[in-house]
Amino acid sequence: MADQTVVSAAAIINAFFETLIGGGNSALDFVKQGNIYYVEANVGSDNNDGSDWEHAFKTLKYAITVSNASIALNTGWASRNTIFVKGDACDEDLTNGATKCDIVGVGSCDAQPMARILGTHAFTGGASLMGMRFFNFEFWNDSADANFTFTTCDGIEFHNCKFSAYGTGATPATYALVWDGATGSDVVIEDCIFRPMNTGSKYSIAAILLDQVTCNGLVIRNNIIDGVVGIDIDSVNLRQGYIDNNLIRSTGMAINDASSAAVVTNNRFITDVDSTTLTDCVVINVNLACDNKVTGTTAGMKNYPALVA
Repeated sequence: MADQTVVSAAAIINAFFETLIGGGNSALDFVKQGNIYYVEANVGSDNNDGSDWEHAFKTLKYAITVSNASIALNTGWASRNTIFVKGDACDEDLTNGATKCDIVGVGSCDAQPMARILGTHAFTGGASLMGMRFFNFEFWNDSADANFTFTTCDGIEFHNCKFSAYGTGATPATYALVWDGATGSDVVIEDCIFRPMNTGSKYSIAAILLDQVTCNGLVIRNNIIDGVVGIDIDSVNLRQGYIDNNLIRSTGMAINDASSAAVVTNNRFITDVDSTTLTDCVVINVNLACDNKVTGTTAGMKNYPALVA
């Protein structure tokens, strides 16, 4: 009988986290399916090769350029790269996204156990920008525009990130995340927090805007979302859209789904709108909704859709 090796679940998990922090030579290497690059915004240099923390790049922008070049090779197109970012506040305005790449914030910035990026970011791409995922970042804006704007990009994801509505001076940003253009697919926003400024000023139009004509695949799950409007879906064609288990605090509508196509389940909506008429607080397709609760300025908490005996 051939030799068999039994690997425990704990060993698999430990191997995964060893890889995330860049340690060990584990055979169970789930992340290193492409190249790994390091960015140290405080003391790095874009003259380095980005191969480890001692030779880290200075800017995420440069690391993205290097990563994209490796993915574009025939040997790299099926790969997935990783960029680890550390820095007190990386002051960059990004315009080129990282194709087929995970961008992971590590270390700390002030009281936050994550990296912080300060800037206004606008991406285009289509087939040249797909599969970019952000993990463990705090995002601050330095203008009153949207923090992130994506035009015809696919596979964009945010996990365990914090978005702050800081704009210019006392003026908050308009949006945290905007998707526009003709088409897009596979948007995931999970385990994130969308915060107002410390003055209480929220994202002035909406925290999240989905404005693509056609979007195939949307998951917004397990987030805390604070904005004048929480989620605004203006897409004409939304397919496979799921909004689940979010806490949304808004001064206006919690969700405005013009597509009437999103499945909306297990959410908590707290608004400054009179909730006597629930459609003043939430516009969704009730035939695709279940187990949501709404609290407005009057009439107390209500189930939406209403429970039927």
